[in-house]
Amino acid sequence: MTFAAVHLHSNALTPLGLRHGQLEVKCPRSADVQFDVFGGTASDLPGLLREVGAMVKEKRSRHRSQSVSTGSANSILSDSDIDLEAEALVREVRRRLERDTVSSLVCDRHLPAALSGDDVQDYVLSNAGYLYTALLYIYCGIQALPISSPEVQDVVNGLVWCSQSMRRSAGFSPRVLLVTPLFTAGLCAMGTARADVKAALEDIGQLVGMPHIPTTLSILEEVWATFDGNAVNEDVWSYFERTTSDFITY
Repeated sequence: MTFAAVHLHSNALTPLGLRHGQLEVKCPRSADVQFDVFGGTASDLPGLLREVGAMVKEKRSRHRSQSVSTGSANSILSDSDIDLEAEALVREVRRRLERDTVSSLVCDRHLPAALSGDDVQDYVLSNAGYLYTALLYIYCGIQALPISSPEVQDVVNGLVWCSQSMRRSAGFSPRVLLVTPLFTAGLCAMGTARADVKAALEDIGQLVGMPHIPTTLSILEEVWATFDGNAVNEDVWSYFERTTSDFITY
């Protein structure tokens, strides 16, 4: 069920937006949010990721159409619409980072009583890792901020911190669910953060023997070689548009 849960979350986002066939859904705003111990996130997170993915796809569609013509006939949103939606999504992610804390989850009647305080802490960090992932897609995929911007690097560092702060357990742990968030952080990482991302992914691979980790790392190494620090304002999302159409890591 662990890998199914990873696929559930990761297939909502690719560097080009939603995967083929996925549809945008509005983010749930229900007060009765459950915590998915198999997915390692709050139950309303998949809807948020799908909405972010839809906006990335819309942004990429406008980018492609404007690169070949002055119009954007295939787009249903204006630039100002996309800007407003991106700002709203950032506020929503920040709200959830404040909402989904250890104290709020410990009191959640949906959490199994067998979970210790340390278990809950790990799940909070896993949930935060995915929320930080959403922020990276908003900042870089929608708002087109350079990866060198303070906003992006702060989120990269925050996501790495989430991984480093989780316990190193060989048993069932939400830590193994952070492969996709760490890959996303790697796309935007600079300097020592790249080594931190690589070390975190290698450690997860050794911990549970995940065979796809070497492939994930090889793709990151290729991205890092392409964006070697001399062109930090380049669009990593455009790079993926040139090289692949639907890559996900899970």
